[in-house]
Amino acid sequence: MQGRVYPAKHPGDDMMDFVRMIGGEAAGFTAILAGTATLAQDGINDLERVGKPVPNGINFQPAVTEVARDIHFLDNMLLVIITAISLFVMALLAWVILKFNREKNPEPATFTHNSTIEVTWTVVPILI
Repeated sequence: MQGRVYPAKHPGDDMMDFVRMIGGEAAGFTAILAGTATLAQDGINDLERVGKPVPNGINFQPAVTEVARDIHFLDNMLLVIITAISLFVMALLAWVILKFNREKNPEPATFTHNSTIEVTWTVVPILI
C-alpha cells in the first residue's frame, strides 16, 4: 500500500511558517488600529468635518483647488456626454428593432456591403 508523499522539509521552512503567522496577526492588528483611527474625528465636537461620508451621499469631497474644481467639472461633463451617447444608441436600437423585425420586413435585402454606411460608422465615432 502506498502512503502519501510529503515534500521534503527544508532548513528555512519553520522560519517561513513563523513569519506567515506573525504577518497575519500584524495585518489584523493594523486593521483594528486603522479602524479606530477613522473614528477619532467623531469624538471632537468643535472640529469641522469636511468631506466626511454621509448617508445617501454622492459626489466628490468639496474642491479646494482650481484643479479639483476642473476635475469635478470634467467628471460631470463626461457623465452628460456618455448619457447622451447611450440614449442615442438606445434610440437607434429601438428604431431598428421596430422597423426591421420579421413581421414588417419578411424578405430581407440580399446585399452584404454598403461602403457609405461602413465609412460613416467608422468616421462618426472618431468625430464624437
